[in-house]
Amino acid sequence: MIIHISSNLTFGWRFARGVPPYTFAEETVVDLVRAATDLNDVIAYVTGGFAKKRVSEGRLREVTTARKNYEKYKLIVELDGKQYHPLEHRGRGQDRDNDATATVGSTLRHGWVDVPSKRCGSARQVHAALARRGYAGPFTPCSPTCAAFADAADRQARTPT
Repeated sequence: MIIHISSNLTFGWRFARGVPPYTFAEETVVDLVRAATDLNDVIAYVTGGFAKKRVSEGRLREVTTARKNYEKYKLIVELDGKQYHPLEHRGRGQDRDNDATATVGSTLRHGWVDVPSKRCGSARQVHAALARRGYAGPFTPCSPTCAAFADAADRQARTPT
């Protein structure tokens, strides 16, 4: 089994507690197409989605257009972990990060431990990086007691003026 981790989850979508975030079929097709190194794989991903009636042309166009707009902020967000990056493949992530820094922008890398233990702070960090790149949308906390606000207040209090 190969697990692909998307850096693009539908904004505003909330998952039930205990349910891992997932991408919709059209987003998965776009992720797989972007990662493909062979034209036959690209054709298989797209036609497979249509054949199984899991994707629609209109929604696939929407996702593709939204991705082009996400790329304008020149930021890659990656979920990383030793379990999915064996030692012999570690250089791939480093190569991707270096390539992104040299061409597209930069990469924020979060580990699997960050997802359950630092999810609010990680989300705040992604928003801050996007905001520095021109994104004007507000940060939407997960709850009124969202830890992201406490983390931001702690950092601000420790920052010398």
